[in-house]
Amino acid sequence: HSQVYWNFHVQLHEGLSSDPSFSGPWVHELCAVAYPVIFRVVSVDPTDDSFAMHSDCSAGILAMVIVCAQSSALQRLQALVAVEDAPIQRIPSRDGSRVWQHTPRVVTEEGMSIGDIFQPAPLAECLAKCEEIPQCQSLAFGPYGCHLKD
Repeated sequence: HSQVYWNFHVQLHEGLSSDPSFSGPWVHELCAVAYPVIFRVVSVDPTDDSFAMHSDCSAGILAMVIVCAQSSALQRLQALVAVEDAPIQRIPSRDGSRVWQHTPRVVTEEGMSIGDIFQPAPLAECLAKCEEIPQCQSLAFGPYGCHLKD
């Protein structure tokens, strides 16, 4: 993982040098690099919500988590501002029993996690997976996978 952390470190310092406010689009781009790494090296024990890190660079993982937390906070702020102007795309389910509503930003209340796809997947595949699970009512979709919600 040393090369991954080094590349991340270089990109983080370049981003902060050009944008000390830590609020430009580079934050989201860097989180997109970090996100799959975080979920490969951190595991959560569902019995007690403790987590274990499987990495030799805890500072690197912590930096990645901080960048993704900032990205999430920025997206939340942008969503609050743009929620009224966001166009809604309607997508029928495979069996025609319901219609999905797709927004360009994360919604305020997306539900609790019930599953994830941690690899690039088209929206249609994410929707199909959600439709297979009766309690799945929504999902968060992005370039590095999707997160099923109740």
